Amino acid sequence: STQSTGSIGMITTLLCLHLLFLTVAAQTCTRDIYTSLPPLPSFPSTAYSGAVSPANQYTTNHWSQVAKMIRPTKQIVTTQTNCPHLAANLVDWHNPSIWGGSVPANRSSFSIPQNTSVLISSCSINKSFVFGLVTVPVGSSLIFGDAAITFQANGMNVLGTLAIGSPTCRLRNKITITLYGSRSAQPLPAATTVKGISVQGSIDVHGVEYFPTWTRLAITANAGDSVIFIQDCPNWQPNQTIVITTTELKDTRDWHRNEKAVIQKVYTTTIASTVCAVALTAPLQYRHYGGSEYQAEVALLSRNIVIQGDAFNSEPTDTSPVACTYGTSPSTYPCDNKFLTGFGAHVIVIGSATAGRFSGLELFRVGQTNQLARYPLHFHLLGNITSPNRFFISDCSVHRSYFRCYTIHGSYASSLANGITVTKSTGYDVIGHCFFASEDGNEENHSITYNFAAYVHPIGPFWQTSYGITDNSTFDVYKNPNGAQSFYSQYSDYMRSSANFIRPDDVASAPFYITNGYNIIEGNAASGGWTGFGFPNFPAIVGPSSSNTKVCPKNRPLMSFKGNTAHSTGYWQSHAAGVYLGGNLVASPTGVQTFTAGRFLPARDSCQDPIYGSPNNTKSCPTDQRIWLKFFDTKVFLSNVGLQSWGDRSELIRFEVHDVQLSTNVFGQVWIDQMFVNCRSRNNVTKYQGCNTTQWWTCNPRDYTFWNGYHGFEFYDTAQSHILTNCIFQNCQNSIWSYLTHSDQFTPGLMQATKNISYSQVNMSKIMEPSTKPPPNTVSGRAANWLDVDGTVLPLFPVGTKVNIGSNWAGSEWWRYNNQCVDTQWNWICPMKTGDDRVSLVLHWASSAMESGIGPTYCRNGAPYLPCPIGAYITHFNRNETNPYLVALMARVSGPLIAASGGWFIRFPNGTPNVVKFTDMQIEHNSVLHVAIPYPTGTTFNIYAQAPTWCVPPNPPYQSWHPICRHVYRPVASINQVRSSWGDTYFYDSSTQLLHIRIISLDSFSYSFGTNATYNPVWNSTTTWNTYFSRGGVSLLVTGSSFFSVVINATSANCQPNCPPMPNVKVPGYNGSPLYGPPPPGAKRVAIDY
Repeated sequence: STQSTGSIGMITTLLCLHLLFLTVAAQTCTRDIYTSLPPLPSFPSTAYSGAVSPANQYTTNHWSQVAKMIRPTKQIVTTQTNCPHLAANLVDWHNPSIWGGSVPANRSSFSIPQNTSVLISSCSINKSFVFGLVTVPVGSSLIFGDAAITFQANGMNVLGTLAIGSPTCRLRNKITITLYGSRSAQPLPAATTVKGISVQGSIDVHGVEYFPTWTRLAITANAGDSVIFIQDCPNWQPNQTIVITTTELKDTRDWHRNEKAVIQKVYTTTIASTVCAVALTAPLQYRHYGGSEYQAEVALLSRNIVIQGDAFNSEPTDTSPVACTYGTSPSTYPCDNKFLTGFGAHVIVIGSATAGRFSGLELFRVGQTNQLARYPLHFHLLGNITSPNRFFISDCSVHRSYFRCYTIHGSYASSLANGITVTKSTGYDVIGHCFFASEDGNEENHSITYNFAAYVHPIGPFWQTSYGITDNSTFDVYKNPNGAQSFYSQYSDYMRSSANFIRPDDVASAPFYITNGYNIIEGNAASGGWTGFGFPNFPAIVGPSSSNTKVCPKNRPLMSFKGNTAHSTGYWQSHAAGVYLGGNLVASPTGVQTFTAGRFLPARDSCQDPIYGSPNNTKSCPTDQRIWLKFFDTKVFLSNVGLQSWGDRSELIRFEVHDVQLSTNVFGQVWIDQMFVNCRSRNNVTKYQGCNTTQWWTCNPRDYTFWNGYHGFEFYDTAQSHILTNCIFQNCQNSIWSYLTHSDQFTPGLMQATKNISYSQVNMSKIMEPSTKPPPNTVSGRAANWLDVDGTVLPLFPVGTKVNIGSNWAGSEWWRYNNQCVDTQWNWICPMKTGDDRVSLVLHWASSAMESGIGPTYCRNGAPYLPCPIGAYITHFNRNETNPYLVALMARVSGPLIAASGGWFIRFPNGTPNVVKFTDMQIEHNSVLHVAIPYPTGTTFNIYAQAPTWCVPPNPPYQSWHPICRHVYRPVASINQVRSSWGDTYFYDSSTQLLHIRIISLDSFSYSFGTNATYNPVWNSTTTWNTYFSRGGVSLLVTGSSFFSVVINATSANCQPNCPPMPNVKVPGYNGSPLYGPPPPGAKRVAIDY
């Protein structure tokens, strides 16, 4: 029709005019001359004129009670040198001749001309254009000028050079690169160039530096406030966006208190030269705590150079509902099958790349959920980096990320100088690990310093642990065979990688995630996440780097961990923590990864030599190679646990916690020095967050445990060595000290000692409590003890008095050294006299078949309890037997060695077995543990010390294995000869029908174990010694070894297999009345309240 023809003609005319416009634009565009650059962002100079509180109510200079908060040095680059856009021989993008006659068209894919350096000016590209794939070939460069530039494309393939400034030429204008693409447009995984900048050549992106990139509140900011006060005076500018972190416990999509705000202006104040006021364009919605104990962080999200995903196809489409519930519980959690479809932009610097340097860059709407290697800013498989300053990230910002923030993957260096530095950068609102500092486990010699991350979202069924359930239709989950998961359990289920769960360790997503500790980690702040700083166990390198089988990542020492903070984390499980060393990830030969977030054995065995524990050498770390993981100046608040370590060796120096359910739970040989525990601060934390009910007991335990009970420090129940020195406990109304008493299976030896302990505003009537209350009277409850080196745990004796604290579950006599002891509600508190000591051992009285039933048949680890038969009674010499120590099938005996008494009398109610064995001895070298055991007259003895079968005698021939490895004891003529020997003698007194023997520690091969009966030299003081764990002027004997034993073989016609009971045999030294009288009046069950 005529109308149709007219329309076609009009459209044709418009297209021609548009092409004419583009041609004219190209002809009229001229290169920017850069003579009038925007000024550098200025630091505040205008004084705040509003009302302020008294100066002493503000926190300044990032003060902390004991942990030293380290901050970056102010070094702003104010000049521009070596600017790529000012180089000679550049050609202009808008020059048609370099493109063969016409500049690249909208939607076109193309390559930069070969061996050419192309400069983009502010007028070079139509701001509405969206290119396809832009390739920078080898030998060519694409350079952005310091001008307002908008660049849009589906992706970039950088084989040559992409330069947007340089490390010494930070650009000042606004430059925005937007990458386009949808998740459904191609099969996944997509190529690295899909909605990405893929770099195999070199890339430099450098914008204005804003310093510092993050700070802390100086005083609490309340809901409705439109001005906040911060502890630094930054050069932040009007209309930039900041985030103020939560100061609550829970921090999840369904309930959090982080909030973004827009700056109106930053002002100086009269409070202090380092305290500034930030006026906001709108009042705050939430309260953010900023008391002296701790403060919310405030971070800048905006930068002048931005790489972002497009607004149309980046955001996840599966976002509703946000909150879910399970069963009848009103507690909410973020639905785990949502937010899995985000498809943002990404930057990847790959293998052969020669440089990747970024500063002053903002990345927004970035990361592609569950897509490996599609992270916002990613160093990918660079291998061994052999020269310095080639790869770094400084003062960048990632926010609204659908998968991670900054990633170092398969990249390592032989020296710190050559490693990657990630510093002064921030991440906010992130799915998965944010600072993914080591992806495969071989990433070493890198520096992660002065960074900030907040509002981090785990992926997967992380919420199921607190409900104790396993089934999940979205993720591949199966039960942990080592123990059922629950909120209070040490264990959690196993997760396998799948399309919805490409990395199963994202179930424990953390602001900072470090699989290999041999890196610098200093001055960082973590808020939110499953944990703040996650150190999972990787027994082997995984992923593309797994061909290296000579490194065990989990056993690598910490190069440096100092001045880091974590808060609003550790919420999903009672053992989750601000700093968490636990979990385990392994990969199958086909690449399927399996992860558990809970406790896993074998534990971390930190070692100097990286090969121990690796696939090439699965042996444990040799003694001379052992390393203690050292944590300096660590601060944690608002978490279930401050620091949780399932490892073997660590030191915590200047460790500070506030508002935690438990300060720390640490395994192995651990020294904690200068710990400050503030059980509860002045922050009025919202109760039962995310559980909207007045009946709190109907909530999930994760929502009420934090408020219903907390402890200052809890001693574990077996195989530990813990020394605490110079520690302060403050504002604790629940028990300050707790020790585990639930188990008949796992029991304590001599495991803990304290020195220089002090308190402020605490409930002294609850200063120490067991974790359970009888009944039942458990083995761990009877053996519980610790050494108060200077008498400062309880103010009962003069400071400097050596005091033993022992459980009164063992009765009225066992832990009572003398008549100066005080019996509190749960413990005997006893000053120790000269010659007094503490000893521990395992007394085996049952058959090995019966002992093998410990756990499944007898003596269970907690409820429901199983029978735990009693087989022996131990009484101190000179005391009556009315209240002996009861030796159960789990035969750990920990107790006093009282110099005035002289030893232990052991009676077996069913008669002494013809074989009695002692193992796991912890006895000081010079302490005489004199043991007396009844045997009938005429009994003959074969007594010997047994070493492991791999013992090596100290004389030729040197061999690696022997079937005997024993030292035969010799009979002597008196008790005094036994007591004065070094443990390899015995005396049978037929007049009292008692065998006398001295039990010593056996923890080395220097005791002269022979491989035959002819090699049996007498032990002396030079061949017997102890192994100690010593720190801070305190020494603990290491836990005795079950591989060394003392065996008494008795031969008698009456002892088959047990000798007859001998009720007429008396306790040595007992003459009818105890050596010590009854406890003094008022000592029984006193309440300590000072």
